[in-house]
Amino acid sequence: MKLSIRKKSIAALAILRATEALLDYLRQLKTEGVSSVLVTHNLHHAYQVCDRHIVMNHGRKILDVRREDTTVEELTAAVVGGAEGIRKYRESLQGN
Repeated sequence: MKLSIRKKSIAALAILRATEALLDYLRQLKTEGVSSVLVTHNLHHAYQVCDRHIVMNHGRKILDVRREDTTVEELTAAVVGGAEGIRKYRESLQGN
Protein backbone atom coordinates (compact mmCIF):
# COMPACT_ATOMS: atom_id res chain seq x y z
CA MET A 1 0.00 0.00 0.00
CA LYS A 2 1.29 3.44 -0.93
CA LEU A 3 0.21 6.60 0.80
CA SER A 4 1.18 10.08 -0.25
CA ILE A 5 0.40 13.05 1.93
CA ARG A 6 0.96 16.46 0.39
CA LYS A 7 -0.23 19.12 2.71
CA LYS A 8 0.88 21.91 0.42
CA SER A 9 -0.99 20.53 -2.59
CA ILE A 10 -4.13 20.00 -0.55
CA ALA A 11 -3.87 23.49 0.89
CA ALA A 12 -3.36 24.93 -2.57
CA LEU A 13 -6.42 23.06 -3.81
CA ALA A 14 -8.47 24.39 -0.89
CA ILE A 15 -7.28 27.92 -1.65
CA LEU A 16 -8.12 27.46 -5.32
CA ARG A 17 -11.63 26.29 -4.44
CA ALA A 18 -12.11 29.17 -2.00
CA THR A 19 -10.88 31.63 -4.63
CA GLU A 20 -13.22 30.26 -7.27
CA ALA A 21 -16.09 30.40 -4.78
CA LEU A 22 -15.32 34.04 -4.05
CA LEU A 23 -15.11 34.94 -7.74
CA ASP A 24 -18.41 33.14 -8.39
CA TYR A 25 -19.98 35.02 -5.47
CA LEU A 26 -18.78 38.36 -6.87
CA ARG A 27 -20.21 37.46 -10.28
CA GLN A 28 -23.54 36.60 -8.64
CA LEU A 29 -23.62 39.89 -6.74
CA LYS A 30 -22.95 41.70 -10.01
CA THR A 31 -26.00 40.08 -11.64
CA GLU A 32 -28.04 41.33 -8.68
CA GLY A 33 -26.82 44.88 -9.23
CA VAL A 34 -24.56 44.91 -6.17
CA SER A 35 -21.23 46.71 -6.44
CA SER A 36 -18.13 45.20 -4.88
CA VAL A 37 -14.60 46.31 -4.17
CA LEU A 38 -11.91 43.68 -4.63
CA VAL A 39 -8.46 44.42 -3.25
CA THR A 40 -5.96 41.93 -4.60
CA HIS A 41 -2.53 41.46 -6.11
CA ASN A 42 -3.85 38.70 -8.36
CA LEU A 43 -4.54 40.70 -11.49
CA HIS A 44 -5.86 37.72 -13.44
CA HIS A 45 -8.61 37.18 -10.89
CA ALA A 46 -9.41 40.88 -10.76
CA TYR A 47 -9.59 41.04 -14.55
CA GLN A 48 -12.10 38.17 -14.57
CA VAL A 49 -14.66 39.84 -12.33
CA CYS A 50 -14.05 43.60 -12.21
CA ASP A 51 -15.57 46.13 -14.60
CA ARG A 52 -13.16 48.86 -13.51
CA HIS A 53 -9.57 48.69 -12.28
CA ILE A 54 -7.82 51.23 -10.08
CA VAL A 55 -4.12 50.73 -9.39
CA MET A 56 -2.70 52.67 -6.47
CA ASN A 57 0.90 53.15 -5.37
CA HIS A 58 1.89 54.88 -2.13
CA GLY A 59 -1.61 56.33 -1.74
CA ARG A 60 -1.73 57.74 -5.26
CA LYS A 61 -3.93 56.59 -8.10
CA ILE A 62 -1.69 55.36 -10.93
CA LEU A 63 -4.35 53.94 -13.24
CA ASP A 64 -8.15 54.13 -13.36
CA VAL A 65 -9.55 52.27 -16.35
CA ARG A 66 -12.48 50.14 -17.53
CA ARG A 67 -11.75 46.48 -18.21
CA GLU A 68 -12.55 46.78 -21.89
CA ASP A 69 -9.94 49.57 -22.18
CA THR A 70 -7.03 47.66 -20.63
CA THR A 71 -5.25 44.32 -20.46
CA VAL A 72 -3.76 42.25 -17.67
CA GLU A 73 -0.37 43.21 -19.08
CA GLU A 74 -1.10 46.93 -18.71
CA LEU A 75 -2.36 46.39 -15.16
CA THR A 76 0.84 44.51 -14.40
CA ALA A 77 2.92 47.35 -15.87
CA ALA A 78 1.06 49.79 -13.60
CA VAL A 79 1.59 47.67 -10.50
CA VAL A 80 5.26 47.00 -11.19
CA GLY A 81 6.36 50.26 -12.76
CA GLY A 82 3.78 52.87 -11.77
CA ALA A 83 3.05 55.68 -14.21
CA GLU A 84 6.40 55.08 -15.93
CA GLY A 85 5.51 51.42 -16.38
CA ILE A 86 2.23 52.36 -18.05
CA ARG A 87 4.00 54.80 -20.36
CA LYS A 88 6.58 52.20 -21.39
CA TYR A 89 3.91 49.54 -21.90
CA ARG A 90 1.83 51.81 -24.14
CA GLU A 91 4.91 52.83 -26.13
CA SER A 92 5.75 49.17 -26.68
CA LEU A 93 2.33 48.68 -28.27
CA GLN A 94 3.03 51.47 -30.74
CA GLY A 95 6.36 49.96 -31.70
CA ASN A 96 8.46 52.78 -30.20
